[in-house]
Amino acid sequence: MKYFINTFLQELFIFIKKQAWASIFGALLLLIIIVTKWVNFNHFFLTRYDVIFLMAILIQVVLLVTKMETLRELKVIFSFHLLAVVMELFKTSPSIASWKYPDKPGLFMFYTVPLFTGFLYSAVGSYIARAWKIFNLYFVNFPKLHYLGIFSFVIYLNFFTHHYVWDMRWLLFLTAIILFRKTRVYFTMVKTPRSMPLLMGLLFISFFLYIAENIGTYMKVWLYPNQTGGWHLVGFNKFGSWFLLIIISFTLVAFIYKDQIYKKPIKKSPRR
Repeated sequence: MKYFINTFLQELFIFIKKQAWASIFGALLLLIIIVTKWVNFNHFFLTRYDVIFLMAILIQVVLLVTKMETLRELKVIFSFHLLAVVMELFKTSPSIASWKYPDKPGLFMFYTVPLFTGFLYSAVGSYIARAWKIFNLYFVNFPKLHYLGIFSFVIYLNFFTHHYVWDMRWLLFLTAIILFRKTRVYFTMVKTPRSMPLLMGLLFISFFLYIAENIGTYMKVWLYPNQTGGWHLVGFNKFGSWFLLIIISFTLVAFIYKDQIYKKPIKKSPRR
């Protein structure tokens, strides 16, 4: 029993350590958001949003130069960045106004959107890409990639169309369950691969992003309409939104590693 407890604690520690290492981009970005809340930018040439943007670029460059991310991964992460900025432009437009950025506009703005916002989404792609390598991920009963591609396109489209027609998010949740119901993700902390349902993993990521979003709104980087009179928790419906956005990001990263998805790692035979 003592051996199993020690093994569990060892693997738990390594799991947390690897998770922190995989999420370094998002964690540093969140730290910058927190720190800049307490800086008075009234006497600076740059605004808070400008500083967050420039620091996000610096983090991305460091990850690339140190080869913690590859150029191939960066291209896919950047594509998610662009998709996110387009959605931000729509969501923050005066006719929609799903949320707003209350601080002073900066130099690095595109209409209503501070350009750092794309990094908030690409940090998710960075985490998935890094976790894939760090945990040596592989899958069992993974759905066909072209199904995921179509599904992700419909998810993205619904973020726009639900303002005008029926919101199909509950149908999208059901589709996700059907697609991933048999899929298990295998990950390795030390030597022995462990596994969990992929849906569970996606829900865990969604939960932590929901917490991060509450921190972001508490720091007043962005605010929802019902938070302008005073801060309170973000509506739990945003948990579902993050779940759907993660599927889009996960699909984009999956196309990078498509040659590895359906292959199990070769296990060496024990020496006799």
